[in-house]
Amino acid sequence: MSVRPVRRSGKKPAPLPEDRPLMGTRRIVIDGGEVMELVTVLRDPETPEERKEIQDVFKNNIPNVRMRLVKKDCPKCQGKAFIEVAHDPQHPRLTESHECGCVWE
Repeated sequence: MSVRPVRRSGKKPAPLPEDRPLMGTRRIVIDGGEVMELVTVLRDPETPEERKEIQDVFKNNIPNVRMRLVKKDCPKCQGKAFIEVAHDPQHPRLTESHECGCVWE
């Protein structure tokens, strides 16, 4: 009876929450060689405190991080961040998109 070697997949174990920062920076080179650092969201928030931290950092610039702030279990938008509303009851196929309130909660 021969023993076959076990191959390792090379995958790293899932990182612990403290190993996964919420926000980080990204560098952009502007014309003339100037380097500018932008704050970016690296992962979805897991607690209300993390949601509040993102909202505090980005303030009025929420559209850039909207998909990170949307609640995945929202009954209105089902995690899409937008609600389709019929503009005219006589023409239900003509709809408008409105931002869901779960982004701001």
